[in-house]
Amino acid sequence: MVEESTSTSAAAGPTVSGATSCPMRCVLLAGGLKPTPLEVGAGMPAVRLFPTGEVSVLDNWIARLREISTVGEMGVGRTEVHVVFDHARSAIEAPTMRGGLELIFVRESGAYRGPAGVVHDVTTRFDDEAMVLIAEANRWVETSLAPMLAAHQSNAADVTVGRQADGSPAGVYVAKRSALELINPKGFVDIKEQWLSTCLASGLRVMVHTLEGGGARSMRNRPDVLNIARESAEKQMGTVISARESIFGVSESGSAGQWRAVSSRAEVDPSARVLGSVVMPGAIVGARAVVARSIVAPGGVVGAGEEIVDQTASGDAEIASRMAARAWETNQ
Repeated sequence: MVEESTSTSAAAGPTVSGATSCPMRCVLLAGGLKPTPLEVGAGMPAVRLFPTGEVSVLDNWIARLREISTVGEMGVGRTEVHVVFDHARSAIEAPTMRGGLELIFVRESGAYRGPAGVVHDVTTRFDDEAMVLIAEANRWVETSLAPMLAAHQSNAADVTVGRQADGSPAGVYVAKRSALELINPKGFVDIKEQWLSTCLASGLRVMVHTLEGGGARSMRNRPDVLNIARESAEKQMGTVISARESIFGVSESGSAGQWRAVSSRAEVDPSARVLGSVVMPGAIVGARAVVARSIVAPGGVVGAGEEIVDQTASGDAEIASRMAARAWETNQ
């Protein structure tokens, strides 16, 4: 039986009195059997995108994981973050350090291993006492994950499953390394239907923890990204954008007030119009171009006089990676 976590509030802070210190490891699943509609349109994994125009999905994950790694009772030593890309991906970056986290980029072990199978294969060399955070990488995390780890430890859980405030899956899990040994070392293995079912059948303690606020928002299609961008723009503008503005990208008066998220590292001609859209780092929008309710991915180009509406202009994954690295170096 899945149990409800007895600690769902972040009010108590991220530490756990008397918690056992153990090494922390993280696996971000950035691959899958097939790319999402968002990834197809952008021409790159969602983890490389910049939903707010300035911060990439990967760097948002890094910020949340740094919150965890700075809490002494949550882990010791250097925190490893394994970013697992699609098996067919041709280029994998070298390991790098960001904010005290060691990023290790790897390919899926096989084309048909499934998410749990991939986690098993990545974690086989992890310390037996390690606590492993597993997450779908194509999510925009809007809350601290420290309370979830605190609840996992205080409840002596073997596995803790994150869920959104509306009860839907959050795509985030915390598990003891020993619980991952129940994953079949061969064949396709799913997380929810197979691994978690096996954990329950084996008598392991599986808890459910509700994430605060927006939790970990899924990004599978263009509207998902535009909603995140719009809410970020609302915060910067200090106002709530109406439903009409959200749909049409213009104020109800038809003049000022439209939102847009344009990276400071994008090139947008002054004569271009960008309405209700995101223009990401390294992107170019030419003279007299119109971009409405659309995404221009890192390295994407909207030519002079071109109009794109309800579309995603594909970009360049290598440019996205370079832009994220430069942003990190600049902010240090």
